[in-house]
Amino acid sequence: MTDCYLISTSGFEVGGIELVDRWRAMENRPLLWIDSDRSDDVQDQRFLDELFAASEFIAKDFLHHRRPPKFNAEPASNLLLLRGLNALTHDLEFGTIQLGLVWNSRVLMTRRTGESRSIMATVEKLKGKWRPASSTELVLTIFTTLGERFLPIILALEERLEELEDSIFEQPDDTQLEELVGYQTALKRLRRITAYHQAAIAHMLSSDTLALKGNVKRMAQECSELLERLASLKQLFYELCGDLVDGYLSLAAHRLNEIMKVLTIVTAIFVPLGLIAGIYGMNFQVMPELQWEYGYFAVLGFMATTAIVLLTVFRAKKWV
Repeated sequence: MTDCYLISTSGFEVGGIELVDRWRAMENRPLLWIDSDRSDDVQDQRFLDELFAASEFIAKDFLHHRRPPKFNAEPASNLLLLRGLNALTHDLEFGTIQLGLVWNSRVLMTRRTGESRSIMATVEKLKGKWRPASSTELVLTIFTTLGERFLPIILALEERLEELEDSIFEQPDDTQLEELVGYQTALKRLRRITAYHQAAIAHMLSSDTLALKGNVKRMAQECSELLERLASLKQLFYELCGDLVDGYLSLAAHRLNEIMKVLTIVTAIFVPLGLIAGIYGMNFQVMPELQWEYGYFAVLGFMATTAIVLLTVFRAKKWV
């Protein structure tokens, strides 16, 4: 399915591909936005040829369903590939879609691999009073809206990490470690996506072909600052997850050391007692106190005294 939008100072019109023919017939052409869901590759290729005179390289990247985010500028058209969150994503267990944008001075074409909330939010904004002055401004609005979707998902992680930090010290278990490792994996994926987006916006800002100026350049700089903030937050929370994992493992090692210390003390006490019992358990005819009436009680008393002395020594050294 392909939706088309005519954007002018006098209004905002929504329709199908018939709007493309209407746009061509207009003398003062407004902005034309074509939004494709990849259902018709032949039609999308035709638009690239007829409306953008897109090169083979731009067409190949734009029509491919999986390419890393990038920006490419040519005299006839510009290409921006983005990796956005899909419409079902609400937390770090996220799915992504590819969003391709190709544009010139009066036409923008977007092509997505799934439903995009960034596209929907921009359309809703156009239904109000906002009107972009150029197709590049519309592109940067979509780019910024896409970046803003990542922000609440990352910020929500802060509260959960605080809860995990408290629970690790109060009642640690392996599910906490599993959750933290999952967060680290997700943050690494997000960090890679953000790095690609930062490279793309930096290329846009430095492009001589695109030559951003005035309000459009300010929008690009704000988008760059947003991506920089996202990258900083992802790095911060990734390191915090790493610290919590290290803390969990340290506490686990400490608990193991405490258990081993108790077992070692018990062993140290019972080894001499076992030695005494072993000696008096030997079946020799001639042994000291073997026939003594109080020998059994004397040996038990000696063993108890040995245990008490060892416990006293351990307490004095603060081992127990």
